Formats: sequence, structure tokens, C-alpha cells
Amino acid sequence: MWDFVVAWRGEIVAVVAVVFTYAVFGLVLRKPVGRMMIGGMLLGLGIEFSTEPEWTYSLRCYVWRDVSPFVIMGWGAHMTWLVLLSEWLFRKLFRAHPGNDFRLLLTDVLAGIPTLTAGELLGLHVLRIWKYETCLQWNTMIPGIQYPVEGLICMVPFILGMPSVVRFWRGSW
Repeated sequence: MWDFVVAWRGEIVAVVAVVFTYAVFGLVLRKPVGRMMIGGMLLGLGIEFSTEPEWTYSLRCYVWRDVSPFVIMGWGAHMTWLVLLSEWLFRKLFRAHPGNDFRLLLTDVLAGIPTLTAGELLGLHVLRIWKYETCLQWNTMIPGIQYPVEGLICMVPFILGMPSVVRFWRGSW
């Protein structure tokens, strides 16, 4: 049984993340997480297909080369958490409802950098779900967490754009 869990750890984490996100935010807190997860999955779909040669996953289920539906599910849950955390932070900092306020970009970055970094560290170092390919030549690591500086720099445009897309999908249906 333990061998099964170790072999399928990435897939199990993705399913647990989606179920947990839906249960806590959707059922308990009554947030529209279904639409946000779909928006996050669409972003994940684009990211995973366009950047497939840059990393290798240690998963068991793939739809094309190294692209797994479970990674795409993980993007959906991850983006949902990022959006909800950013909007919660916005309400705490500015004592207002977020709406379409440009200050959301600030809270997106404040919530996004630790959220995506935590996901990166969990997947890369703790669970070892993926590894970077040498074609990226990311050699400059942040001390203590062994996270590539270039990866953090690449995350900022994602953080500034992705939550906006997820918010669009949440309200578009």
C-alpha cells in the first residue's frame, strides 16, 4: 500500500488539494470555487503545454509527453487559493470590497509570492514531483530554500496576470 502512495503521490496530492479546496471554500464558506478552479485549470493547461520541455514530472498519468491532468488540477486549486487569499488580504488592508480595484495587484503579489513559493518548495523539494531540466540553466539559488532566483522572477508576471484571469472566469458565467 505504501508503495502505491509513494508512486502516485503527485496525483494523490492534486486530488486532495481540489477536494479540500472545494470542501472548505465551496461548501463551508460558500465561495464560487468551481469557476475559479476552472479558470486556474485553463491557465495551468496553457502553462503546462507551453513549458513542457522545461521540467520533468515523476507522475504516473500523462495526456501528452510530460503533461499530466493532475498537474492541471493542481493549478486550479492553487490559483483558487491565491485569489481568495489575495481578496481576503485586500479586505484586511484596505477595509473595502475588492471589486475591480487596481490595488488588487498589490495584494496579488503579497499573497502570490509566498503561495506559489510554498507550492514550488512542496512539489520540488518535499514531494519531489518535478525537477528542472538543465536547458533552463537556473544556477542562482535563494539560500536556505534552494529555490532558483530566476524562477521567482518568472513568477511575478504570472502572479500579476493569473488571478485576474481567474476572477474573470469566476464572474463570466
